[in-house]
Amino acid sequence: MLQYIHVNYQSPISLDDIAETVSLSKSSVLNLFQKNIHTSPINYLVHYRLKRAAKLLVTTQSNVSEIARDTGFENIGYFCRKFKEVFRMMPGEYRKREG
Repeated sequence: MLQYIHVNYQSPISLDDIAETVSLSKSSVLNLFQKNIHTSPINYLVHYRLKRAAKLLVTTQSNVSEIARDTGFENIGYFCRKFKEVFRMMPGEYRKREG
């Protein structure tokens, strides 16, 4: 399941997609993630995308909206909100500080 997320994070991924890859029910997938990773599959996906975005912010010159799109976020506002929640700063600030 994690490999599927890591390979496909740039595309839209649903809980159904993750469950389908391992032929399990959605509730089984949720239980496995909660038991082993202590988060939901979608939360894991969002955090993985944010980690990839943070790396792109410091290793490329792509603008924030391109990076958001390239890491699977369809909504730039949602991307910026979630980025700030996790990194305690906006993507542009992160780039300046870490780059």
